[in-house]
Amino acid sequence: PVTDNSNGAVDPTDPEGPIGKMFGVLVVLSPEGKPGYYKGYSGTLPGETTSSPDGFVPLVYNRMDPDGFYKRGESELNEMSQNIRRMQADPRRAERKDHIKAVVNHHNKCLTAERAQQKARKKERDRQRSEAASTLEGDALRTLMDRLVQESNADQRRRKALKFRSR
Repeated sequence: PVTDNSNGAVDPTDPEGPIGKMFGVLVVLSPEGKPGYYKGYSGTLPGETTSSPDGFVPLVYNRMDPDGFYKRGESELNEMSQNIRRMQADPRRAERKDHIKAVVNHHNKCLTAERAQQKARKKERDRQRSEAASTLEGDALRTLMDRLVQESNADQRRRKALKFRSR
């Protein structure tokens, strides 16, 4: 039987301490149709740091092993957390955020200006097409239309390139 003797306080470094207990049972059927079950628990049971009690699914890893998976990962996470705190406390952080904001604002202004210029160029191409339909014919009309299509395609490529750079 498992008893909780923690008196409400939890010490995650104490291998004898009750660090979370969640029990579960998975009911299964064998290929022959015979019922069975797996018993498992999460956390650490008092006195059980290297093996599981009889009848329970074995431990995946030993949380308390200083060279084990958990402690190595915990150490890496602690180091990353220290680096994050150090970067957040860096006095240059505010400057850098302001600089990034200024660059993004400048880029957005450039995008807006380019969109306006493209809209004006499109309007001019539409005007030329309309005028050419009543004043040109044959090769002259095809040449103008081909040039206007090329200009339109160039505008689309320019717009896509600007959008791509803004990512």
